[in-house]
Amino acid sequence: MRNPGVLFCLLAAAAFGGLSTLATLAAHEGVPLLTLLPVRFGLAAIALWPLAARHAPPAARDVMRAVLLGAGLFGLQAALFLGAVQRIDAPLAGLLLATYPALVALGAIALRRDRFRPRTAIALGLALTGTLVALGAGGGARFDLIGLALAFGAAAGYAAYVLAADGIMRRLAPLQLGALVCAGAALALGGAGAATGQLTTDVTPRGAVYVATLAILSTALPHGAFLFGVRLLGPTRASIVMTLEPVATAGIAAFTLGTVVTTPQIAGGALVVAGALVAQRRVQR
Repeated sequence: MRNPGVLFCLLAAAAFGGLSTLATLAAHEGVPLLTLLPVRFGLAAIALWPLAARHAPPAARDVMRAVLLGAGLFGLQAALFLGAVQRIDAPLAGLLLATYPALVALGAIALRRDRFRPRTAIALGLALTGTLVALGAGGGARFDLIGLALAFGAAAGYAAYVLAADGIMRRLAPLQLGALVCAGAALALGGAGAATGQLTTDVTPRGAVYVATLAILSTALPHGAFLFGVRLLGPTRASIVMTLEPVATAGIAAFTLGTVVTTPQIAGGALVVAGALVAQRRVQR
């Protein structure tokens, strides 16, 4: 694979794929959402900062913008997505979140950061169709209008975050941006948890392990990798490769929770991979 940006995005997609499973396991241990989220992002910021500190200190204005980006768009989309997972099945929530690459592509064109190309349309079509086939095959999904709205809101919020992060990364290293964004999200969500009484230290040891694992393996690692991918590929192509995330989610759920992976899910995964390869081929030219 010639472009390392694709590798970074594949790593991010695989690691983010464990998010729903770990969040579900933490919820089963009684960890409140507004305890899970600020602790998740706080630990991720702590994990990322020693690596981020190796770069030249950023300007105070850029630090403030990154923290506000985390407190706003990034923290909001994370809360919306995990809120959706609590109301609808995780595969359905993941499918709806996977619409964000199309929103990124449309946003990049609207902002004149990219122009429409047939190869982009083909890659998006393959990736989104594959996601639909892979995760829409089951007939027992729970449908809840609020849950659906939360998942769509998470997709829109994440698309806006990717586009905004692409602009800030012209001045900040990816790891610096990741650490500052996570810190901003931790502060905002921690404040919300304290205000609502959901922020607590009264969690089970197993719940604490799930939260810590989620913070490092499904937040710090993939967030840093994804931002590297955005820098190398641009927001549109990086987001197309990231549509592998729902397929990774299904695979991890099958391995850890015993979820059956059906033939349509395998076929859909193949279409998603094809979309990622089309996106990569375009980058190599």
